[in-house]
Amino acid sequence: MKKMTFNDNLTIKLLQFSSAISCTFHINTFDWPENHTHTDYWEFTIITDGALINHLDGKTETYHKGTLFFSTTQDYHYIKKEENSKTLRYINIMVKDSYLIGLLEHIMPSFTSILLNAPHYYTLPQHLINSIEKSIHKINLLTSKQVHLYNNLLCSVILLILQFIFSKNIDIFENSPPWMNKLTSITLTPEFLTYTVIDLCRELNYSNAQLTRIFRLHLNMTPHEYIVDWKFKYARSLLKNTDMNIL
Repeated sequence: MKKMTFNDNLTIKLLQFSSAISCTFHINTFDWPENHTHTDYWEFTIITDGALINHLDGKTETYHKGTLFFSTTQDYHYIKKEENSKTLRYINIMVKDSYLIGLLEHIMPSFTSILLNAPHYYTLPQHLINSIEKSIHKINLLTSKQVHLYNNLLCSVILLILQFIFSKNIDIFENSPPWMNKLTSITLTPEFLTYTVIDLCRELNYSNAQLTRIFRLHLNMTPHEYIVDWKFKYARSLLKNTDMNIL
């Protein structure tokens, strides 16, 4: 079984910027019949025309136009064009494992486990596919010097995909208290980087003492520790995936 790395998917031009890139993509019209695993990245595939047979971890599924499916560092798979499919086109988006796990931790600590155990395929609404195609079109217009914009646009596509998968698995959180769902929503906003405990109390409608008590009960940390931990994780992600300096 072939082991593939994230850098294996980069073009020669992009390879020189590999330290600044967390995501990359390909648009393919052919299948990939060689069994392989991804050592350091996750792969999200969107079929925009035709049908593919995905052999994932010993199981075989046929996916048609409009399907999103993905494989992780824990999976092995290969894909073949469905025999009756006259045409084939699909978008492959590869994301570094370290970047994606960090992103998932920001959204919800248990989201990684959910993704690993939830279904690995979904039918996407056409409006979401259109949004992804528009972003891909913008990326194709970039020059090799616009590598950060390339990375940011692809990361925005990943966020769209993750948001959709999250919404499809939201029933998992039905028994979560309303404040926890509200907290998850708040942490997804850029404004959360500036939040204080007072801001959390206001948004979640609890006093400082009440909020501290329920945070210790459910998250095993104080609200202040939660905010600081989130900011450190965000900063760590920036240091790993951008060329920004420590200051």
